[in-house]
Amino acid sequence: MAASKARSQLPAPLYVAAAYVFFLGVPTLLCVVIGLSRPGVLTFLHYAVATAYAVTSLMMLLEARTAIPRRKAGRTHTETLPTMPLTTVIVSAYLPNEQDLIAETILRLTTQMHVPSYKLQIILAYNSPDDLPVEAELASFGQLNASFMPLRVVGSRSKAQNILAALPYARGEMTVLLDADHHPHPDAFERAYRWLEAGYDVVQGRCVVRNQKENLLTRLVSIEFEQIYGISHTGRSLAMDTAIFGGTNGYWRTSVLQEIGMDERMLTEDIDSSVRAMLAGHRIIHDRSVISTELATTTLRSWWTQRLRWAQGWFQVTLRHQAAIWRSEHLNRRTKLYWTYMLTWRELFPLLSLQIFALLIAALVLRIPVDWVRNWYLAGTTVITLSSGPLVAIATYRIALWRTKKSLRPWFFIFAVTSLFYTTLKNMVAMVAMLREFRGESPWVVTTRQSAESKAKVKANEKAAARATRRPERVQLDA
Repeated sequence: MAASKARSQLPAPLYVAAAYVFFLGVPTLLCVVIGLSRPGVLTFLHYAVATAYAVTSLMMLLEARTAIPRRKAGRTHTETLPTMPLTTVIVSAYLPNEQDLIAETILRLTTQMHVPSYKLQIILAYNSPDDLPVEAELASFGQLNASFMPLRVVGSRSKAQNILAALPYARGEMTVLLDADHHPHPDAFERAYRWLEAGYDVVQGRCVVRNQKENLLTRLVSIEFEQIYGISHTGRSLAMDTAIFGGTNGYWRTSVLQEIGMDERMLTEDIDSSVRAMLAGHRIIHDRSVISTELATTTLRSWWTQRLRWAQGWFQVTLRHQAAIWRSEHLNRRTKLYWTYMLTWRELFPLLSLQIFALLIAALVLRIPVDWVRNWYLAGTTVITLSSGPLVAIATYRIALWRTKKSLRPWFFIFAVTSLFYTTLKNMVAMVAMLREFRGESPWVVTTRQSAESKAKVKANEKAAARATRRPERVQLDA
């Protein structure tokens, strides 16, 4: 999970500066040149950019409206869950990064799921550059529980390679893919299997942040995940009967996963496998009642590297599969159009959204007035754009899990107010990702994961080491 190409990496500030030069500075100069000769074209461009904002905002509102239940939903005591077949769970891990988490994850899987142990096969597919003490503990788990198999993948540098190494050992009818920090709810496997019985081939569950209160970033990411899985994925699945596998808390028909596999060359092998499965005629659905908790990134640096990999991976998938989606015989026109919005429009919008600043700067330089108040179209699209973020935040609060509402209630308001700025930040990440892809730089950087307990141990050890190094110095000075 730490692979990188031979091409040297440029520093992030240089990429950010280059992104704004290419995607804002150059268009601003072009707008000024165009405005000098044909000012009417600038007005047309204002309408085009305003339309781009409105399209994205309306799609967000559509997903939110679709995702909110018309009647109060909840788990009832009369709900029946299916009898489970043999189920394989593949947990992917990069142990130097996740050695403090993995034992707890495996223990929960072997003791707390509603699937009997004789119907559960757990494969820990991990890579590690060095031998670690935790490997002995994992080996002892295998001796105590025959359903657990630790599999060290020698030479692996990615999660995709770990999964590919584990697939030949998968014996279950359903295969569950989890990251090392994931704790599925006890009934998650049964809830997902209902959809496989109904004819679907892949089920994506809901990922919920459990270290919500650690800092400002984890609070915002927690609400963002509620929006992604509770609103966007759910609305898409209900409205279009399509979904994506997001890399973890995913449930595959084993035969389909073995057919599709994972492409280790892709930064987001999960999205790539989703599209390839869909193009092969397999069906994917999202179910937000299939819950698993995970750890959010706790530092801006980790957030940046994670989101940069996601953005660049989506860009790779767009370049690779958009044309195939248009040609597909398995997809109807509506699904093709929606996936064009999901891929091509997703890549274009960060660039288009930035052009409003190019147009405003050009208008200011050329002293061309922009009438935002009396022009009903510009005023209307502005209202839609500015209101969509807060409205989706309100919808997210309505469908959020009760514990998220309870612990983060005021933060939903903060998230709503800052949604435009947060979106702008993610758009900047997307532009940097494009430049990295064009340059051929695509390192697989591990997302740092560390539980609060392990952090406390590290701090305690650091303090003890600091005290130990200070004491000899005092003795020498006294002497």
